[in-house]
Amino acid sequence: MALQEVSIPRYVDAQPMLFFWELDELAPLVLLLAVGIMVHYLTYALLACIPISKFIAKWKDGRLDGALSHFAFRQGVVSLHKRFPNGLQREWVA
Repeated sequence: MALQEVSIPRYVDAQPMLFFWELDELAPLVLLLAVGIMVHYLTYALLACIPISKFIAKWKDGRLDGALSHFAFRQGVVSLHKRFPNGLQREWVA
């Protein structure tokens, strides 16, 4: 039985994108807009989105892909998977 060639997509590890924003750049902005709508300060939220989006983009430029999701895991905001659910736990005993 001979091996067959399989084509692998070029951007298989790329972050999901919406227009020209990566998802991890867009999520804080959507959250800020939602909070602005809830507290009836949408104008201030929109004005705050501009420097925050520039800060996040600048912060991500000097790092590897997925740095923001790794930062969120290390701060305990999201879980990695079922084996390592808590990012704040620094040592695991098997």
